[in-house]
Amino acid sequence: SGHFDVKELGIKDCVLIDPCMGSGHILVYMFDVLEQIYQAYGYSARDAARMIIENNLYGLDIDDRCSQLAYFAVMMKARQYDRRILTYGLRPNILAIVESDGLEAEDFSRFGKASATARQIYNAFIDAKIYGSAIKIDCSLARLEELEKAVDEMEVMSDYGSLFAQSECDRITGIIHPILIQARILIQKYHIVVTNPPYMGAGNMDSKLSNFVKKNYPDTKSDLSTVFMEKTISMLSLDGMMAMINIPVWMFISSYEKLRKSILNENTIMTMVHPGRGVFGSDFGTTSFVISRKKINRFNASYARLFTEQVEVKSNEIRKQQFLEKKGRYNSIQNNFLSIPGSPIAYWAKNNDYKAFAENPSLGSFVSAVKGLDTCDNDRFTRTWYEPSIESIGFKATKTDVPLGYRWFPYCKGGDFRRWYGNYNYVVDWENNGEVLRNLRDDKGKIKSRPQNIRFYFNPGLTWSSITSGKLSMRYMTYSIFGGGGSGMFSASNILFIQGLLNSVVAAHFLDMLNPTLNILVGDMLNIPYCLKRTTPVINTVNDCISISKSDWDSFETSWDFKSHPLVPLAMERSEQLSAGMYSEARTRSVSLISDRYARWEKECLDRFNSLKANEEELNRIFIDIYGLQDELTPEVEDKDVTVRKADLSREIRSLISYAVGCMFGRYSLDYAGLAYAGGEWDSSRYSTYIPDRDNVIPICDDDYFEDDIVARFVDFIRVAYGEETLEENLQFIANELGGTGTARDKIRQYFLGSFFADHCATYQVTGSGKRPIYWLFSSGKKNGFKALIYMHRYQPDTIARMRTDYVHQLQAKYRTVVEEIEGRIEGARGSEAAALKKRLAKVKDQAEELRVYEEKIHHLADQMISIDLDDGFKHNYPLFKDVVEKVK
Repeated sequence: SGHFDVKELGIKDCVLIDPCMGSGHILVYMFDVLEQIYQAYGYSARDAARMIIENNLYGLDIDDRCSQLAYFAVMMKARQYDRRILTYGLRPNILAIVESDGLEAEDFSRFGKASATARQIYNAFIDAKIYGSAIKIDCSLARLEELEKAVDEMEVMSDYGSLFAQSECDRITGIIHPILIQARILIQKYHIVVTNPPYMGAGNMDSKLSNFVKKNYPDTKSDLSTVFMEKTISMLSLDGMMAMINIPVWMFISSYEKLRKSILNENTIMTMVHPGRGVFGSDFGTTSFVISRKKINRFNASYARLFTEQVEVKSNEIRKQQFLEKKGRYNSIQNNFLSIPGSPIAYWAKNNDYKAFAENPSLGSFVSAVKGLDTCDNDRFTRTWYEPSIESIGFKATKTDVPLGYRWFPYCKGGDFRRWYGNYNYVVDWENNGEVLRNLRDDKGKIKSRPQNIRFYFNPGLTWSSITSGKLSMRYMTYSIFGGGGSGMFSASNILFIQGLLNSVVAAHFLDMLNPTLNILVGDMLNIPYCLKRTTPVINTVNDCISISKSDWDSFETSWDFKSHPLVPLAMERSEQLSAGMYSEARTRSVSLISDRYARWEKECLDRFNSLKANEEELNRIFIDIYGLQDELTPEVEDKDVTVRKADLSREIRSLISYAVGCMFGRYSLDYAGLAYAGGEWDSSRYSTYIPDRDNVIPICDDDYFEDDIVARFVDFIRVAYGEETLEENLQFIANELGGTGTARDKIRQYFLGSFFADHCATYQVTGSGKRPIYWLFSSGKKNGFKALIYMHRYQPDTIARMRTDYVHQLQAKYRTVVEEIEGRIEGARGSEAAALKKRLAKVKDQAEELRVYEEKIHHLADQMISIDLDDGFKHNYPLFKDVVEKVK
């Protein structure tokens, strides 16, 4: 870095160490650098090689084999410059740390006045293989030299003693000598310390190492990598410098704030290259830097940022090219970092950024941002909202009115990247104010659950996902408990203004300084500078964003406020009646094409998408202007960051089929808005246009074995919903999107047999919680001998028995009839016709055999009259039928 002149210093006096050398890669590279310096000052290559080994390079490691490899590598590098180097008897200052062992209490008296020093150094290296170079030795170099002198005198005196005295002296000095050598290496100061430190979080440390770092490195104890930052700085001489490659957590995370402030106040960051993530093929970040022991006031350090987004992982070749082209270069005076809360190393910040922090209060002065409920047993206490009976969920609880009689309540616990509104996927068991959950105890009687900040439950506020893609997505929240992977933010006023700010590029800009990691912490958001201006346009725009996002969320059946499928006739024309919950007039159906409905829906989605994008860009413009960041930020929003959905024909057709199946089971109705039945009392008055299946069993067959199998029912649904006149055209439109072979009905049948259940499971799947289908597929196996769907909310103990007698047995009889019929036709068939019949016969026989085996299994279950409790959810109930249902992976 040019911080000191090696000529003035004397190159042979320039001492370098790698305290975590591994197999010596850094030492070998340093050897070449030192050779070039020596030769530049007039030394021969041979002389330089010898002096480097004697004077300049030091290395330590806890691993004996690594030490041997490093020793070998350095000597082979030296031999490159002097082929006779191995004949000189030189020993590199490269050691594997040894542990203290073998001295007794009385042995220390032999060191005379240095006995206390001997004991201190000996004790320091107990368990040294665990602590390595992180060991602290509170001993001056002068006291160490006194001890070394005492050891030398002991050896001299022993030459005049008895054989026993000589033997004892040899034993003691043989133990203490290697300890003294490594003690000197750790006590002396260095001009340069270079290392790639070990990486280990506190959670992976054993008890000895954990206790050691807590005692000796309280400010950096969270990771060994930062422990060694503190250690290497302490190893420097007054004019020394440390160079390290490390993970960048120390630059931003609050647990390292003391380390940062110590460096910023007492040392100087000279330069840094910040490549981002994926440098070593792994996904954690990387940064390399040089730190001077001296504090140089107003030093303008150089930084290179070789990434543009936290999630971006580039090739090292691209990084190298960026570096050489001087892209992503910044210069910064480190005192500026102290003006930002937490003192992050935000080297890319500009004057207006520092001004924003200096002139505005922190957001934390106006909001409460808190952790919520951690159940500590999600399998027991949480469900996706569509699992329990809808009548057991208290959707409208408020802070002042938590209605009795409900077990489950909405639970916001994070979710995918989505702004403004949504991710309402879960409910939590909060019956009787969480009586059971709040008393969850472990085997020792200690409370396990963590119902934190209960006073904020069911309050209007904001929630977000703690683990993100690097971008904050604040959602408006009402009537909910929050927790798990989602925190909550609350304010007595201007909560919508705050939501607009936090969903803007300005907040993202400030958060990138405060903590540019995937884990957005509550404290980081509280440190955002808060400037309350232009509230009316912001609040109006945010209200519109929430409305648009809610409309999008509620357009899909995984929302509890879903009313009707957008492609079904009258779903849009009669929106007022739908929102009221019931049509007020007789339903009349005109001729209707699904293709036309989709075109209208496509336009509606695009309008919604464009409106939200325009709103977000307007909010960005407002906040950029408020904070004066026009030179740093632009208001544009990328399409991928707009979190409402554009129309997708494949998705919409499959969701239409899903809605139709819901109508077949009575979950939905063409006469009723929203959930017509999801547990509780059945209300037949909700169904007149299209009547649900009477017995909750809908067979899926590869032929027309039942008049009311799922294909027949689906065709009837399309006829009723869209009209007889356009039936065939609508079926063909659906079939074309599904793909397959044969007629439209053939393609639809193939979809139900092959893909419907997988699509259904994917629809009813929440990231991190697995698949929770509500329609269960009973299946005899891969040959499609028998398949049938049931709706879990309509399951009764006799459902399996009715399935066996009314469907399995009837299908067995049909298979026998088909076999007889085909065998009769084969007798008179010839050529290709005979071959086709034989193939068909083999298939039916295989299906009949598969069904015979299946009947035995289902007979066993039918006799048990198994009951299920919807409160137990899918994960408990579905496995009760594991031998007769399709596996859910």
